[in-house]
Amino acid sequence: MKRITDVPYWSLDSSEALDQVQSSTDGLSSKEAATRLTAYGENVIKPKKRLSQVALFLNQFKNPIILILIFATSISAVTGDWFDAQIILLIVMGSALLSFYQEYSAGQAIEKLRSKVQITCSVKRDGKFSAISSQFVVPGDIVQLSGGNMIPADGRILESDDLYVNQSLLTGESMSVQKIAGVVSEDSEVGERQNCVFMGTSVFSGHAIELVMGTGTATHYGRIAEQLTLRPPETDFERGI
Repeated sequence: MKRITDVPYWSLDSSEALDQVQSSTDGLSSKEAATRLTAYGENVIKPKKRLSQVALFLNQFKNPIILILIFATSISAVTGDWFDAQIILLIVMGSALLSFYQEYSAGQAIEKLRSKVQITCSVKRDGKFSAISSQFVVPGDIVQLSGGNMIPADGRILESDDLYVNQSLLTGESMSVQKIAGVVSEDSEVGERQNCVFMGTSVFSGHAIELVMGTGTATHYGRIAEQLTLRPPETDFERGI
């Protein structure tokens, strides 16, 4: 399925943007929203797949230093030096168990925090605004924004009243920037799109109505998150080991 965000929606006027997502200023019906939720998925940045406890423990033995120590243990055992072999094995197992406990505890703490933190937003469904969890926002939704709100998804401004947004997470700008309804050039950069707001940023002041164009991993924030989960290139030190 072609993502809506592949289309330069910032260069479309309000009516064309609404047509692009097959929506209207009255928002979506609950039935249509449910259909789109199935098609596009929940509005979340998928966390890295969690390992089972056994896999997490075995993962501790991938460290090159641990592998060297295991090799040394084998040599000591083969040469009959059982005392040294036992000492090294105890060190290896102690290190692995400690690393496993720390990593497992950190993972549990993150999951507990994630379950407690729920961002809600005001979305127009069936012709009226109501508060829903941001994970259920879909392309085509009409979202009401006001000071202090986290922006739940990428979209464009349909109406604004003295709206200022802090988008330093994406652009590095230290000051909040004004957002207004209108049209900008198709080849404009993210920081130049005055008619757009983005997931992960927040409303500093003012009010606005947003038309959601992209959710989850189809947002700018989602693309950055995906890139961060890619395996980093091997360093010279790792290659030397």
